[in-house]
Amino acid sequence: MIFLLILSVFSSLIEAEYSHNQFRNYTCVRQQSPQTSICRLRFDGNPDEWDALNDNGCFTEFDPKRKEALEFCPLQCDDAETAYIEGKTPINNNKCLAFFNYNIVRRRTDWFLWRAGDCLTEEIQFRIGCTFPYKRRKFDEKKQH
Repeated sequence: MIFLLILSVFSSLIEAEYSHNQFRNYTCVRQQSPQTSICRLRFDGNPDEWDALNDNGCFTEFDPKRKEALEFCPLQCDDAETAYIEGKTPINNNKCLAFFNYNIVRRRTDWFLWRAGDCLTEEIQFRIGCTFPYKRRKFDEKKQH
């Protein structure tokens, strides 16, 4: 009985899909004139290199349901299974409220952070996670190599 239990656990692990996360920070700094914020995307592991600026693929779209314009900026999570906001700094910023004036949405193969309203002019940092799949390999395929 124990042998069958161990065998079933082992076989499920062999065919399981695994994933890994990559993190990035989306940092916005308020500008005095015009009343906006400049945002940059930085990958973990590259502290001296900014990877994307506001105008690097960002675009604005009017949302008729919300009756306001949303700014979408790519998170460079191409082919990720999911993307999520792990947190924001400062945490007590009440002008950027999840689901109301910022969130993440998938468009084709990439994920975008959208912001709207008062959140567009805030000095804030979002901690973003992207989950990428590892390809499934069965035990038999490994034995052949």
